[in-house]
Amino acid sequence: MSSQSTNLSRISTIDDKEQRFISIDILRALSIVLMVIIHSVIYTSSGGDYDQTLYFVVNSAIGVIPAPLFVFLMGMSLSIMAYRWKQLGLSESRITVSLIIRGFLIFTIGLVFAGAVWGIKFIFIWDILTLLGFSTILLTLIRNWNSIVLTILALIIVLVAPILRQLFGYPKFWEYDEYQPPIVLEEIIGGFLLNGYFPVLPWVSFAILGYVVGRFVLLNENENIRERNRRVLIIFGISFIVSGFLAFGVGSLLSEGFVKAYLMELEFYHLSFTMFLILLGICFILFWVLHIMLDLKKVEYRWFYPFRVYSLFSLTVYILHHIPIVLIPRIVGWIQFGDDYYYYKNIFSALEGLLIGLTLVVIFYQLLVLWNKFSGKFSFEWVIRSIYKYPVR
Repeated sequence: MSSQSTNLSRISTIDDKEQRFISIDILRALSIVLMVIIHSVIYTSSGGDYDQTLYFVVNSAIGVIPAPLFVFLMGMSLSIMAYRWKQLGLSESRITVSLIIRGFLIFTIGLVFAGAVWGIKFIFIWDILTLLGFSTILLTLIRNWNSIVLTILALIIVLVAPILRQLFGYPKFWEYDEYQPPIVLEEIIGGFLLNGYFPVLPWVSFAILGYVVGRFVLLNENENIRERNRRVLIIFGISFIVSGFLAFGVGSLLSEGFVKAYLMELEFYHLSFTMFLILLGICFILFWVLHIMLDLKKVEYRWFYPFRVYSLFSLTVYILHHIPIVLIPRIVGWIQFGDDYYYYKNIFSALEGLLIGLTLVVIFYQLLVLWNKFSGKFSFEWVIRSIYKYPVR
C-alpha cells in the first residue's frame, strides 16, 4: 500500500466513515488556507504606502470570500450529517441532542478562543466560531422544516438586518474597522444579533441556505430532480452576483433614505445587503463548479489528500494560526512596552505578511499529516467528537 493510501485509511478514523463530497472538502480547505494567509497580512501589517495595492487585494477582494463560504459549507455539511445519521437508523431525538451539543461546544470554544487570543475584554466580539455554533443549534432545531420555508426565513433575516442596524445604531462601537463594545448585557446581546464581527443577522442566512442547497442538490434521491436543481443553482448564483453589483450601482446614485439601507456600498463589516448577494452568488458558483467537475465525475479522492486533511482539521487550524500572528506578538508587546497591542498591524509589510502566511500553510500541512498518523488525537475536532459521542454504529 502506498504512503498516500495509508494516510487516507488513517484519516477514516476521524472521518464520518461515509463517502465525502470532494467539492465540500476542497472548498472548506481553501477557505481555511485563505484565512491563514489573509489574517497573516491584515493582523501583522497596516498596508504601507508601497504595498497598499497588495493589502487591498488581500483584505478587500480575496478576504471577503472565506468566511461566508465557510458558514455556507457548515450548513451544507450539517444537512449531509443529519441525513446520514438518519439513514443509519438513529432516532430524531438522538440526532437533535448530538448536534445541539456539538453546536454548544463550538460556541463555547469560540468564546474561550476570543478571550484567550484577543484578551478578556474582547470575549464578546462575536467571532465566526460563535456564529457557527449558534447556526448549528438553530439549524438542528429547524432542520425538518420545508425547504421553501427555510429559504423564506433566510430571506427575511437578510431583509430585516439593514433596517434593524439603522434602528439600533450599528456604528456605535466601531472605530477604525474594529469592534470594541463595552461588556454590558445590552451591548453583548446587540453585538451577538447585529453589531459584532459575525452577528446572527444576517450571517446565519449563509448557513440556512447552505443547508437548503445540500438538501436540494446532494441528497434528493431523484437524479432528474438533482440535475434540475443544479441548473437552478447556477442560475441563482449568477443572478445574485449581477443583482448585487447592479444594486450597488443604483445605490451610489441615491441620497440617504430607506432604500439606501439596501442599495449601499459593498461592505463586509457590517455585511451590506449588496455584498451579501454577491458573496452568496460566489458560494453557489464555486460549489456548482467543483460539484460538476469532481463529485459527479467521481474523481478519485487520493489526488486531493492535502485538501481533505485541511478540511478535516479546519477548526484546529483556524484556532492555532492565531497563535503566531496574534497571541505571540501580544505577549512580546506587553513584555517590551507594557502594551499588548503594540505590534498589532505593526510587524511586517503586506508582502512579508503574505510570505509568512504561505509559510504557515506549509508548516500546518506538515503538522496535520503527522497529527493524522495519531488519528487526530487532541485536535479540537477530536475533543468535540469525544465529548458529544459521535453517534455512528
